[in-house]
Amino acid sequence: MILPIGNGAAFICLERATANRFTIPQYVLSNIPATPIPVGVLGVSGTGPQVKFSATGLDAGYLSYTVGVGKNVTFAQPTPKM
Repeated sequence: MILPIGNGAAFICLERATANRFTIPQYVLSNIPATPIPVGVLGVSGTGPQVKFSATGLDAGYLSYTVGVGKNVTFAQPTPKM
């Protein structure tokens, strides 16, 4: 999913942590618009299990958590193959 945002874009990839790696498809990378500053942010997060709870006044209650980390990255155009 590519989301246009101002003069940039965002995309979301989902993968299991146990896979230990993922590849961003070329069709996604080629649809990111060019910007004057080729810098972006790579964010990785994980979500914990959902736990059901009850409390007065609630029809249903669920608790979960998300832990994430982000890092500035530089995007560069690939060098054409000769």
